[in-house]
Amino acid sequence: MIHILLKKNTNEIFPIFHLSMASSLRKTHSNNSVNEYGKFNYYKFSPAPVGPYVIRNRLIDQSDNNLIFFQDSDDIPCYDRFATLGNYLKTMDCQMCGSHELRIDYYKRVVQAIRFPLDVKATLNIGPHFALLHPTACITRNAFYDCGMLSEERKFGNDTKFLLYSYFLLNRIYNIPKFLYIRKVHPGSLTTSPETMLNSPARRNLHYQWNYDFEKIKCGLISLRNSSLVPIKSPLNVLKRKC
Repeated sequence: MIHILLKKNTNEIFPIFHLSMASSLRKTHSNNSVNEYGKFNYYKFSPAPVGPYVIRNRLIDQSDNNLIFFQDSDDIPCYDRFATLGNYLKTMDCQMCGSHELRIDYYKRVVQAIRFPLDVKATLNIGPHFALLHPTACITRNAFYDCGMLSEERKFGNDTKFLLYSYFLLNRIYNIPKFLYIRKVHPGSLTTSPETMLNSPARRNLHYQWNYDFEKIKCGLISLRNSSLVPIKSPLNVLKRKC
């Protein structure tokens, strides 16, 4: 999957600014990627695993691109994803946008076309619904920092927390009506492992707390800064080393 992503972005007009190679990759694979795709940067983080949100925040801090594209390491961008999202942000004058997804389900052995609402904020006005798939999204650098970056206190679920928090700070959040993202649902991922899967007790408890605070903020009963949606930095002393 890493090689597909690198080949895809070698000639992309919106290039990825940094790439973090997972520490679980075999050393030969990492060395081959460094040699074959030398224009990208590779890093190792410790103590491992620090989780995806810490890694993304640190690399975004180091980059200078005006646009930030999220993506999970198991997934594949469609050929025109970066250019299409970048142009859409500019044309629609919005601060964050995602897209529909093509879902490859290894359990059901099917490919599904999953659509999301076009106006994310209008959907969230109704309630804290699953209105945007975080790894499909592109956000402006200013908007990302205005939202306090990604919360780092856990290794799963904080993309949902980020969306709910951003609702109160961003003016326009959309989904582009195109299928630009290919997502894999497979054993061993954070969204399918028993302890962290989408319907696990841990996720249900988090969503209950976040959704409850989300509605209380909308009703003026608590402030955003006093809610459970506030981003939290990792307590770990995270070290980053370039390969």
